[in-house]
Amino acid sequence: MVHWYNGYAAWSSLDLLIARPMGKKGVVEFLGGDIRNSSVVSRLSPYYAQAWNSGRYECPEETAEHSRNIQESFLQFGVRSVLSHPQLDCNLIEGWKQRFHDVRVRIDLDEFPLPAPNAATEQPLLVHMTTAQVCKGTPQVERTLEGLRQGGLKFRYQRLEGLTRTQVKGWLTKCDLFLDNFVLGEGLPVGAIEAMAMGKPVISYSRPDVAPLWEREPAVYLNASLDDLSEAISSLLPDRERRLELGRLGRKYVEEVHETKVQAKRLKSIYQQVDKMGLQGSGAKGNLRTDGALRGHIVGTPKRSLQRWCVRLPLEEHELS
Repeated sequence: MVHWYNGYAAWSSLDLLIARPMGKKGVVEFLGGDIRNSSVVSRLSPYYAQAWNSGRYECPEETAEHSRNIQESFLQFGVRSVLSHPQLDCNLIEGWKQRFHDVRVRIDLDEFPLPAPNAATEQPLLVHMTTAQVCKGTPQVERTLEGLRQGGLKFRYQRLEGLTRTQVKGWLTKCDLFLDNFVLGEGLPVGAIEAMAMGKPVISYSRPDVAPLWEREPAVYLNASLDDLSEAISSLLPDRERRLELGRLGRKYVEEVHETKVQAKRLKSIYQQVDKMGLQGSGAKGNLRTDGALRGHIVGTPKRSLQRWCVRLPLEEHELS
């Protein structure tokens, strides 16, 4: 069984080419940008549409063609099932509809010990993690914060950017309120879930089509768009008891849904289901095809390199066209 983690495996390796003749069954787990389709997401999130059309969006590869090419590469080579975080469902092409398995971000709670609550302070610390400013909505977030500061709200602010994982964890320990993504509208990205694992209250944006995925009673995070972010912060930040309670509920949610042991049981069940399926796809037997996304990575590759990748797979039995 092969578990491809991230759809970009279709671009960067020969794994797909050699797995079928070797009789390997497999699943692919898409993570976000590997299959995000700007045409689809722009219709669902006005903030994404604005960012995409700005000419400054950091991930220009998020096109319909790119998304389809990656997904069809796995379908062509007989990958039977897709594991996907459910907020990405809207990007899946038709071929996956009967092959979909819902999985969630896995969090090893041993790496995220629950710190003691921060001491009460007149200036709580807001933290915003940004790996790509336009994609995350960072300029709008910081304009919102400046407006709140000018309006008299007291707080400290730290943008997390270009830091090591250890440094990020250090800031998560100290923060009183975590702000995540306000453009994609995909709910709770990895950074938000890690903050919740450390008992921190989170504000993030879930589009109307995604919000039901995260709905719990009581709520485990505060859903706010860029249009109502100012109101969300100004109501939550001064209320320490509410922040602590939201952090407690967030931690409990991670323990119940995202903890590695919970998700490992889910993955084991999926692997067992896939193992019972037969091999399918145009690459399952006979001549191997390298059209579409894989062509550029096969044509011109020396035979000795293919032999190294194929782990003694008898190349003479297969035509590399």
